[in-house]
Amino acid sequence: MKYTIEVIMIIMVVILAISQTASAATLSVEPSCLNVTPGEEFSVNITVYPGGDEIYGAQYTLHFDNVLLIALSQNKGPFLSQDGNSTHVYKNDFDNALGELKYGEARMGEEVGGVSNSGVLATIDFKVRSSGVSKLRFDKVKLFYPTGYKIENVTVNNGTVETTGAQPSSPFLVYGYVFYENSSECSNPHVNITNLNTSEEWQAETSPTSNYYQLVLRHGIDIVTGETLQLDVRSPDRSQSKIVEFKVAPEEVNEGGKFDSNITLPVPKQQTWYLTSEAKPGDAPPANDGLEHAKDNLMHKGSGSGTGEHFDLNYTEVAWFYADTGAKCGLGFGDNPWKAHIRTEAIEDDEVGHNLTVEICRLEKGTGNVTVLASHTEQLTAV
Repeated sequence: MKYTIEVIMIIMVVILAISQTASAATLSVEPSCLNVTPGEEFSVNITVYPGGDEIYGAQYTLHFDNVLLIALSQNKGPFLSQDGNSTHVYKNDFDNALGELKYGEARMGEEVGGVSNSGVLATIDFKVRSSGVSKLRFDKVKLFYPTGYKIENVTVNNGTVETTGAQPSSPFLVYGYVFYENSSECSNPHVNITNLNTSEEWQAETSPTSNYYQLVLRHGIDIVTGETLQLDVRSPDRSQSKIVEFKVAPEEVNEGGKFDSNITLPVPKQQTWYLTSEAKPGDAPPANDGLEHAKDNLMHKGSGSGTGEHFDLNYTEVAWFYADTGAKCGLGFGDNPWKAHIRTEAIEDDEVGHNLTVEICRLEKGTGNVTVLASHTEQLTAV
């Protein structure tokens, strides 16, 4: 009798072990193997097989080779809402620069329970960039019970994408010239080029003695037909800039590049203000800065060279000048950036080494309370 009981117990343990193995929840890339061609767009499903468990939430990270593939989108599937219950997608990101996608979703409500039928958690769309074999590899996979506890021993089935019929990479040249708005040459420009589809970026080759720029990319590796390049072009002192974008066309690939992409930098929005000897209007509130003012005068906006009038200001004194009109050029007193250019004359010997500070401020109507928008301090030197 003792022998019989031991046999029954052993059989029961074996059956239980088999049952536990068969019921393991599984997350799979489907189809698991794909053969594609360069430039082709394709989709894969991320499918969950509950294996007898009730699943309330799921999340994963999926890695891919970003030299071979580019992720286009990642969309919610019907798995967790298969019974009509609402869900919350709390993570849906992809980063082509890192070659990874992240997804997380959970059912909503405490009493709704989980789902036990298999289904598609998410669908991912890719585009083939170049030839080779890319793994679609899971990482940080988590499935959750309705209680919030993590389901242990989840099985993952990764995927493989192989590109066939690929052409070897070919050079793709981007070049042109940079000019100022008055048609003069902008020598030694700063040109940064970014593939907006992959976030990869490069610095174009330039020269201190020329307004020429160029960059040689590899079609099939750095870019493919249909991707968008962004050119961020700036003058050497970064004061003038322009951003240009273009989509790589098939004919440009056949010709070997984007040629004669000449760029003209617009004149930055500027305005000039002149200090005057006129007193500020009586209804303008004085600046409430707690300081004694040597002057409370007007300043006029204009484009001339000034009237030639001047005033003396001791290095210990403060003078205020009030704008007679609002700022133009799409700017307001509060927008950035602001630059203040100071011109002073007749620096006395005892003033050398002291500081001159110019501030651009906004005054609150009624109270005259001061908000400093920009400040520039310069040490006085002999001329």
